[in-house]
Amino acid sequence: MPTFQKPTRRQDHASRREQEHRTIIGVTGNQEPHYDAFQRAQRRAERNAGRRTMRMLFQSIEFQHAMMLASVIILVGFGLVMVFSASSVDLVALGLKPWSMVVRQSMFVVIGVFGAVLASRLTVKAIKRLSPWLLALSIFFQLLTLTKLGRAAGGNVGWIALGPISFQPAELIKLALCLWLPVTIINSRKEKTLWKRYGIAAVALLVSVGSIALGHDMGTASVVVIIGLAALLFGGMPMSVFYVMGGLALVVGAAGVLTSANRMNRVFSFLSCSPKSGKAVCYQTNHGLFAISSGGLFGLGLGNSREKWSYLPEATNDFIFAIIGEEAGFLGAISVLLLFAVLIASMIRSSLLLERLDYQRLMLLCVVSWISVQALVNILVVLKLFPVMGVPLPFVSSGGTSMVVCLTAIGACSRMMMSSLDDNPEGEGIFVHAQVLRARKSSDGKSSLSKPASRKDAARQARSLQRVERANRPAQRKFSWRATSADKRSARTASARMASSRRTSERSAKSNGEGSSERKQTRRVVSSSSTQERANHQR
Repeated sequence: MPTFQKPTRRQDHASRREQEHRTIIGVTGNQEPHYDAFQRAQRRAERNAGRRTMRMLFQSIEFQHAMMLASVIILVGFGLVMVFSASSVDLVALGLKPWSMVVRQSMFVVIGVFGAVLASRLTVKAIKRLSPWLLALSIFFQLLTLTKLGRAAGGNVGWIALGPISFQPAELIKLALCLWLPVTIINSRKEKTLWKRYGIAAVALLVSVGSIALGHDMGTASVVVIIGLAALLFGGMPMSVFYVMGGLALVVGAAGVLTSANRMNRVFSFLSCSPKSGKAVCYQTNHGLFAISSGGLFGLGLGNSREKWSYLPEATNDFIFAIIGEEAGFLGAISVLLLFAVLIASMIRSSLLLERLDYQRLMLLCVVSWISVQALVNILVVLKLFPVMGVPLPFVSSGGTSMVVCLTAIGACSRMMMSSLDDNPEGEGIFVHAQVLRARKSSDGKSSLSKPASRKDAARQARSLQRVERANRPAQRKFSWRATSADKRSARTASARMASSRRTSERSAKSNGEGSSERKQTRRVVSSSSTQERANHQR
């Protein structure tokens, strides 16, 4: 009678796994599984890997850079369309061609694109070196507006007229401060006292704001103050000192408003004006609200605005958002807001990704503060939630200086973002292609130049050549090469000491070697005796 043998645990586990495999997979007539759990798990892993790849792509600096450029391009293109629509009626009434303003604005866009490309091709080190000169030049031009070269518009003296060309230096001050304030704040972090750490930046900010305020342009001066305070805050200023500086800025701004009747009327008009009010200070605000409210959900259509028929002042500049709401409706206005949100979010996300690059990070935050505050103030003014301040909408409003400077700032931000992908963040930039590499001798004795495959390869090759030259360079002598008799005697004694120490080490090594050989022989004898005793015991 056959005896029953209980299967082991391993055999039981193997049979159970085989039974589960047959139950899950199943076998067809041709012995091929029709459902493979392993392939299902593999597909799930591939999907998870694809999701992780997409998440990494959306969080990369390249994606943020692309989103920033895309939002700026769409805003500029949409702004050109709206400038043409808002200005055509007034130009025809003046006997001019309806497309003359949009052609002029397109020329400024081309100049701004050229400035953006130039700024994106400069090195970070070159931008740092040029920033103080740019700030000094912009303040000098702003002071020139107080001379005979200055031109007034809207109650403010802030333009310089050189024949047919006129520009606003205050816009250039915004860009110069965004480039220069991070340099001086980072370089002064080693100072112990707060005055030495932030005094230079505070004085430069005060001079910039004062030069703008002398021309009675309180809107632009307020934006410049916001840029300076943002740079100081993100640069590490203690919150107690920041609160004091913010309070002083508010006191000075309130004093500037209270000392001018015109500013008092403009500031308090958004509180006392009603749609039926006939006050002169309420005219522009009320017509901006009429334009926004008559747009509805889808708008009246491009070119069908009623307020642009000489009813709404500054329809192409400060109040262009009202024309957008009237012609494109709520959907068009919210689309503009979303584009600005994408632009600001991409720049803030990029500044968070640039953890070890302090200058690039702080510069991006300054530009974000500038663009976001200026866009917010312009939109709130149109919606009657803020007093009229005469601030244009970035990338959308007409105005040559604002368009050129804003596009150049975007080019500088592009340089800051992409510098994180370089081996050297200070970067060679555009100048790496003009770098002349020294000839190296090949094996046959002839000199040859290795042509770099790319910009990074050229920069890496140049650095390796510099390291080789430094290594092959003879050591510099601390004294004159003519050695005195005392130097010769000291050199002889040093060599004698080295020789004696070498001989001592050789003797110690020999003695250690002999001792180790004797110890090895003793171990062999002991081990052989122990094995002999073990064999006798077994017998």
